[in-house]
Amino acid sequence: MSGPGRDPRVDLWTFSLTAGSARLQELESWLTPAERQRADRYHFDSDRYRFVVSRGTLRQIVGRRLETQPGRVPIATTPQGKPVVVDAPFELSLSHSAGLGLLAVGKVEHLGVDLEPWTRAQDMAALEAIALSPGERHQLSELPDALRPAAALSAWVQKEACLKGRGTGLLVDPRTVEVRVDLRQPGRLIRIDGCGREADRWTVQRLAPRPGYTAAVAWRGPTVPILARTFQPGGCSP
Repeated sequence: MSGPGRDPRVDLWTFSLTAGSARLQELESWLTPAERQRADRYHFDSDRYRFVVSRGTLRQIVGRRLETQPGRVPIATTPQGKPVVVDAPFELSLSHSAGLGLLAVGKVEHLGVDLEPWTRAQDMAALEAIALSPGERHQLSELPDALRPAAALSAWVQKEACLKGRGTGLLVDPRTVEVRVDLRQPGRLIRIDGCGREADRWTVQRLAPRPGYTAAVAWRGPTVPILARTFQPGGCSP
């Protein structure tokens, strides 16, 4: 992974949200008292389980980067819920959906990542009016019908990656961010809060982290290399 003194890059780690009882105990043992309290506040056991696995895995990945024990990684959370490593020269962004987690780690500014299974594409028609800007809906209308559901979902993950990078997430109207919709062309931010100049300062890239999933990573700044890896508790694979 990239470290201090090396060129900027974004490391993307995919990981399973499935953990056996022994692994789950190990992951939970690394959480702080505040994180355990947060886990216990979840109403459904499935939500608690996902939080423990994703936060514990985040701690393990970052601990290897910092060459420290997972339980000693100084993680704080912004008021919007974004994890940050205290005084670290890199940013984090975490997303998980349908049994898969995706963690972005990079020495870039305003890093954000989002992940969705392609099966969610069938739900996008009902959400277009509240999720997509007029410009994005116009772009969709010019695509063949067969391409529209997937294009709409891809637009959504690009937008949410940008919103997470800005630190707001869905606390602001997602229609304030406009992206290129057509999957046959590279991802691109077109406008942020109606400003094309600000959008041009951002990089957004679509990802295929695993068959059946779509994702996007965004940051404010020029393009840098992306290294995608699969995280395994005992090691990693390229």
